[in-house]
Amino acid sequence: MKKFNQKNIVVFCGIMLVFLLFILGCVTEGGRYDRTSLAENDCTLVLDGSLMGESIIRITSFDGKPVDWKGDFGIPFGVMPGKSFRIKIPAGEHILTGSTQEISINDDSMSIVNGPELTTSFNFIAGYIYNAEIRGDSVLQFFETN
Repeated sequence: MKKFNQKNIVVFCGIMLVFLLFILGCVTEGGRYDRTSLAENDCTLVLDGSLMGESIIRITSFDGKPVDWKGDFGIPFGVMPGKSFRIKIPAGEHILTGSTQEISINDDSMSIVNGPELTTSFNFIAGYIYNAEIRGDSVLQFFETN
């Protein structure tokens, strides 16, 4: 049986630490939107990050109040997707406005292109996790993931 020396254990622990930090770094926590409501009445809204070249969803208004919630773009070569964004919101009927956002690269310049703004009303249930989705550039919708 082979014995592990101290150097191998340190290297292994270092690799595990980097891996753990990588996994934990894949989500940005937005906290709680409304701290006046009870935490047990909250649900979670997740806006996924994406690879550069793919679109993300950006929420710009929550019940008529301006917000800036969106996932991040990842590395351009399709190696690592961007961070997702999670925020706790109160359960109940809410009106949200959002659009798609993507990076456009033309002639060695990079710009962010926003899709059309879409508004929808949705009834969120306490304790559930929801992802946002825009279908066909015309419908902003939310679907339960748990």
